[in-house]
Amino acid sequence: MIVTIDGPSGAGKGSAAKALAKRLGFSYVDTGAIYRALSYLSLREGVDPREEKEVIALLDHFDFRTEIQGGKRHYYLDQEEITAVIRTPAVTERVSAVSAIEEVRTRLLPLQRKEAELGNVVFEGRDMGTTLFPHADVKIFLTASPEVRAHRRYLELAPKHPHLTEASVLADQLRRDEWDSTRSASPLRAAEDAIYLDTSALTLEEVVDRLVEIVRGKHG
Repeated sequence: MIVTIDGPSGAGKGSAAKALAKRLGFSYVDTGAIYRALSYLSLREGVDPREEKEVIALLDHFDFRTEIQGGKRHYYLDQEEITAVIRTPAVTERVSAVSAIEEVRTRLLPLQRKEAELGNVVFEGRDMGTTLFPHADVKIFLTASPEVRAHRRYLELAPKHPHLTEASVLADQLRRDEWDSTRSASPLRAAEDAIYLDTSALTLEEVVDRLVEIVRGKHG
């Protein structure tokens, strides 16, 4: 069984998808980590994310893999563990540009779809229900107001990046929303048969309860 959870940054997709998978006994896959890994590689190699040909060339030696350790998923690029570094602001600033490149998305599709071999899986991203798994058993689109999403993101980043302000996080997020929703390759949008869930006024526990209801309601 495949469950897809799409939505903009800060909607709570990651935390909700992980908790949902744990509650249902499913595997959890964050496909955005793949794009973040490539974005990190572009940063490490000094490649401008707006130079499409140079970014595409990075795919020829893109040795990305995941491992489950202690029940948690860890990400590696070559022999370097990148689990934490791919969540830094420096990488986040590049993700929209890198993921907007059509050939990048096309060439990474098989790598992402391979994860479906895990069996029952919750996939989290931005085009899971529209491009990656259009025939998923359950499709969910999580959203929240821009202000709520920025606040959540700020609370997540502030402990490690004290120079950040909530206003700067909101500005960066709005730019990313615009970029993600207007890109030509797999833009951010809800699948026609996706179920919307606004998480603005919900706690994580309430969101997960709703998601469990949705999945069980569709598939007993």
